[in-house]
Amino acid sequence: DRVWIKDWKVASLCPRWKGPQTIVLSTPTAVKVEGIPAWIQHSHIKPAGPETWEARPSPDNPCRVTLKKTTSPAPVTPRS
Repeated sequence: DRVWIKDWKVASLCPRWKGPQTIVLSTPTAVKVEGIPAWIQHSHIKPAGPETWEARPSPDNPCRVTLKKTTSPAPVTPRS
């Protein structure tokens, strides 16, 4: 599974969420993600949307294919 991780050290106008990151291990209260040495509490993450791939054939050469990956956009959270 992939998750967004809340970044507590953000300056103004910077994204509040990092990721998406891949979960390596999980417990009922925390997760371990790839590339981050510390465990992260479950309240500091949220699920990332699925990635989708699109294949388009080239109009000039039918054997040539262009692949395009679309990921979920960065989550927008209103500040109070």
